[in-house]
Amino acid sequence: MQLTDFLNHHGITLDQIIAQIKTTLNLTPDDSLFVSGSVVEGLGNEKSDLDLFLVTSRQDIPLTSLDAVLLITGRCPVDVRVVQRSEVEQLLNRFNAWAKQARCPRNATGFSPDERKLLHQIRSGQAVCGAEYFRQLQDGIQLTDLVRHRLDCAQYLASTIQVDLAGLRSAGDQHSMLFAAQELLGLTVDALLAAYNHSNPDWKWRVRQLTDLTADWERKLPGRRSGMSARDLYLSLHSAPRRGNPNAILKHALRIAAFSRRVFPWAEYRLLSSNLPPLPSSQGGAEGGAGTGRTLPNLDLDVTVRYRHEKFEVLRLNGDGQIFCLSPNEYSLLCLFDGETTKEYALSAAGMTCKESGSEFLEEMLALIRYGDFEAQEILDEKALSTILRIEL
Repeated sequence: MQLTDFLNHHGITLDQIIAQIKTTLNLTPDDSLFVSGSVVEGLGNEKSDLDLFLVTSRQDIPLTSLDAVLLITGRCPVDVRVVQRSEVEQLLNRFNAWAKQARCPRNATGFSPDERKLLHQIRSGQAVCGAEYFRQLQDGIQLTDLVRHRLDCAQYLASTIQVDLAGLRSAGDQHSMLFAAQELLGLTVDALLAAYNHSNPDWKWRVRQLTDLTADWERKLPGRRSGMSARDLYLSLHSAPRRGNPNAILKHALRIAAFSRRVFPWAEYRLLSSNLPPLPSSQGGAEGGAGTGRTLPNLDLDVTVRYRHEKFEVLRLNGDGQIFCLSPNEYSLLCLFDGETTKEYALSAAGMTCKESGSEFLEEMLALIRYGDFEAQEILDEKALSTILRIEL
């Protein structure tokens, strides 16, 4: 629902709301008032609140909660959040200082969820009073920095969850693994959306943002295409195993980790090296590739790929294992190691990427995975093993 439709539904106008705010809050020429939130972005519905923000230096605002004023205009609830001008300016200064630093994803976590949301709200908002000052605020927040910040937050948190997943598997805590894997999926979707310039960091809009992606969203993404819309693939990956079988849960987590390896390095490449050509596709120009034939192994839960200085690196997040540099072609092929893609399909994809030696190219990647000990292992079912041993004896 767009802002105009929302106002029409409630039988009010923006001018009526502004007039009530001016009367109630005694706005001065130094105040800046802007509207933002889900309704402005077309994400809200008739039940949504209309979110307005008052940026002011005054301390005489008659607040009805800690930092907001709740008004009712007609039948429409209007939430006016009051933000001190000095706090907004300090936040923008901190954010721009972060943007100028050498990239380190962990540094992005220095901003609270509320601060991240406010930065997005300023960038996407519409001024209703004090437009000149508000324009200065908007000019101080670059969309490229906002989406990179969303990517960096997601990437750092995702890496910690991958380490946790490996630890939970070792501890035999498969039920916690299930929820950790789904958290990893949410962060992976954040990275995907950041690559498509969606800067709203609020998790509740992930599905709506995915719905906005075009039908060919997966065409430039490395790995085997699913043939699904972005939203449907997300829902498919989010579907948990019906039974708490340890290996079923492990397979669920490995599918999500494999999708994560497709998305994060690609999103980094897309946002940080937009001047370079798109990554080579290893998809053979068609969906499919999963079948009953011999499949490629799946990489382990804590195996990740990162993009650094125009190169890709594959490594384990746990321990002191070796880091291997990959070319764009090698990274694209590595994304097929998901435990589901058939070797026949991978050979075809490798042949298209490296036409003269597709088979050799694939064997080199298999050798690297063996040498780096990157392959995932099934969870040992000790009870079933004891039963088998008793039968054999």
